[in-house]
Amino acid sequence: MLSGMQVDALYEAFYGDQDIDDADFFQRSSEVEYYQNAFMGALDQHTLISMTDKDGRIVYVNDKMCEVTGFCRGELIGENHRIFKSGHHSEDFFEQLWARISSGLMWEGHINNRRKDGGNCWIYTSIAPVFGRENEIVGYISVRTDISRQKQAEEEIKKALELEKKAQKRLMSAINVMSGGVIIYDKEGRVIAANEGLKALYPQLDGLLVPGAPLASLVAALYPDLPPRQLASRVDTILGDTGDEVRILPEGQIVTISRSRAKNGDLIVVNTDITAYVEQEKRLKKQADKLQAALKKEMELNDLQRQFVSMASHEFRTPLAIIDSTAQRLERRKARLDEAELSTRVFKIRRSVQRMTELMESTLSAARMDAGKVQLKISDCHIKTLIEKVCLRQQEIAINHKISWQLEGLPETVKCDCGSIGRVMANLLSNAVKYSPDSPDIHVEGAVAGGDILVHVRDYGLGIDEEDQPRLFERFFRAKTSTGIAGTGIGLNLAKLLVREHGGDIALQSRKGEGSVFTIRLPVAGPDFASETGD
Repeated sequence: MLSGMQVDALYEAFYGDQDIDDADFFQRSSEVEYYQNAFMGALDQHTLISMTDKDGRIVYVNDKMCEVTGFCRGELIGENHRIFKSGHHSEDFFEQLWARISSGLMWEGHINNRRKDGGNCWIYTSIAPVFGRENEIVGYISVRTDISRQKQAEEEIKKALELEKKAQKRLMSAINVMSGGVIIYDKEGRVIAANEGLKALYPQLDGLLVPGAPLASLVAALYPDLPPRQLASRVDTILGDTGDEVRILPEGQIVTISRSRAKNGDLIVVNTDITAYVEQEKRLKKQADKLQAALKKEMELNDLQRQFVSMASHEFRTPLAIIDSTAQRLERRKARLDEAELSTRVFKIRRSVQRMTELMESTLSAARMDAGKVQLKISDCHIKTLIEKVCLRQQEIAINHKISWQLEGLPETVKCDCGSIGRVMANLLSNAVKYSPDSPDIHVEGAVAGGDILVHVRDYGLGIDEEDQPRLFERFFRAKTSTGIAGTGIGLNLAKLLVREHGGDIALQSRKGEGSVFTIRLPVAGPDFASETGD
């Protein structure tokens, strides 16, 4: 509510000396109060308002003052405006402010205030004295606006301008000392200055690089075969483009051309010979590629080593345990063993020894392949005889399986390394036996297709999951269907490597639960690089 004195003042301001009765006076006073409250409400949305007594103690603050500063009314009423002091301004600043308003004059300016949370805010402030009936100062009223965002924007612009000035100074310093070619044109495309480095890069411009020379004359010297319309277009492009360009000069140098505009519109063109840098970058890239390849190879070898150690510790332990336990039983029961049981025990030992031999041979062969030390001994190999021997040898071990073969379609001889192809066949037959424990039939068939022979090894066993097939020939990879079956994951990988060394390949067809067919393809004439060495 307004005090009587405030109503009198508002009435006098609104109605002057009009003679009205009391009822009309109070009605009009209410109107004045309504408009005042409406005005103050609107002002409160955007403006910080505070009032003090003549000694500077705060007697009133509006909501916006509390919102911006973070102080509540209870914390501000009775305090001095020093509560907002941030330390940004000097004591002399506030002494001059106080001297002005205490003398009855209004003060306006920017003040950096402290918020309750310790942060600062910039306030545009107008402080006016309030006079009493005797024309004495009875207090002060301040109207303020938060200009923190404006100040922040000004600071950012100021910093950006400072950075731009520094960048321009650095650019000019660089241009003055750089060994490349530098030329400066005015807005109309006339030469202002050019350094000796530009003449070294473009000897055809010698004599033309004088102040006032038009850009068109330089372009005509650089591109003597261009028709006039294209020359004019090139001039317009140079004057209008401030980007970068790479050009290969007739002598083979690679030059970057950078164009930039000065504030006054001058065009600065810098030509830098980067031939040496490009060559160095090529060399560094080659070295980086080599290092990357070596690192990848090292990581693969480390991974293979870990896998091999894990595999070997298991795969060697199993046959050794069988040999040891069988030998102990033979030792304990040697006097009571009949011929059949003795033969069974000896068979177990031989099978375990063979397993270890195969494991060692596969591992050593894989290591030799990695080291590039495998040299194929190519000769006329009697392929049918070789495959029959491998089948018979595997049949002796696989007493619960029936291995059959049909090799009439094969030629008498094939140029290959008999030992390597024998190991490949032995591996495929051994796998066929292992992965068909409940399906005894295994069939081998040979045929000729063009200049190649095809050898199919078919079983009707566990088969291979479709998602495992693409990785089946990776070293140490084992399919999910091999769980619980002894193996190293080396054999198929080695087999494929050996066949490819012969210029051939191994293919797979398989369905889970229906068995697998491995097909060896070998060129009859042998690998292209091979030379016959004889037996």
